[in-house]
Amino acid sequence: MGFDVGDTKATFVDESFRKSDFWFIPLIAAQINFNQDLSWFHEILFKLKQIYPTAEKLKANKAIELLYKLDIRTQNKIWNSLQDTVIAIVEPKEYIKKLGIEVLPDDAFKFRYERKEMRIGRDDEGYSHLNTMLQKYLAKWILQDSPLLDINFSLSKIPLLSPKENFFTIENFLSLINKKDDSRKEVMGTIKLAARMYSTFFDLIDPKEKRRTMEQLFQFEPVFIHAVPEYHRELLRKSISSDRFFHEGHEPSVSIIKKCIDNIATKLSYHTDDTIPQGIVTELAFKDNIEMWAVDWASGIARNIYENEDIKGLARKFKYIILNGKIIEA
Repeated sequence: MGFDVGDTKATFVDESFRKSDFWFIPLIAAQINFNQDLSWFHEILFKLKQIYPTAEKLKANKAIELLYKLDIRTQNKIWNSLQDTVIAIVEPKEYIKKLGIEVLPDDAFKFRYERKEMRIGRDDEGYSHLNTMLQKYLAKWILQDSPLLDINFSLSKIPLLSPKENFFTIENFLSLINKKDDSRKEVMGTIKLAARMYSTFFDLIDPKEKRRTMEQLFQFEPVFIHAVPEYHRELLRKSISSDRFFHEGHEPSVSIIKKCIDNIATKLSYHTDDTIPQGIVTELAFKDNIEMWAVDWASGIARNIYENEDIKGLARKFKYIILNGKIIEA
């Protein structure tokens, strides 16, 4: 199709969320790797084209509708192919719940105060103030659960890094996201950025990848004290050297991720002769390649499961799930 990727290490990410005027809607992102098995996608696409022979682009809702009408054997075949897709969820309501506040279906807030149950609706006095306060709180917490701390931790384990001011702070990221002091845009931008950072820096948070990297290094660095810095260097190098393609729609997060990668590459190359390769980070249109089309469907399918069966339903279908920064075991 329109864009030639040509990188076996490339990843493709799309996000799915229900359109709303409010900021506490969950965002579900799906990631597939270049050369990942897409037989599930071609199976559904073939059947859909028989139903809609003149359609140029078929959206995720058509794929979901067809998927659950297929016989059990075909469904199982599709799920077996789809299960390796990485799913990352940013769920604002889970953070709010930790404060003892429940978001009701009409977007009102319910909580207990001085042993009394309180409810503040959208038209009530105090709603706007509470809304803004929660947005500010949530933006910081989401960034705290993002790979930001993992990046900082790995950088701290590598000696002789550039003594530049630390780029990877919550305050710096909030200033990059929210340049107009709009708390609603700040939290929504943070949600989108966090989902994309989970994909970009998946090697830093995936226990299996971390274990593989350590095992590989111990073949050459049997002394643990020497292996630790190289282990963290390798995790960071893997994260920034792969190409990352996101569905078009949020250029600010792409810009910030590019700055992250550039900053890490600069630090890794300090006091060394190494050339640190940096992958492409960009947005692609839906029509640009088959992987982006497939990941659009995958994110829609994952969102449909999450909305109807919650996180447990997702865990039954997908091997790799991240919920607010935590790896969910199937």
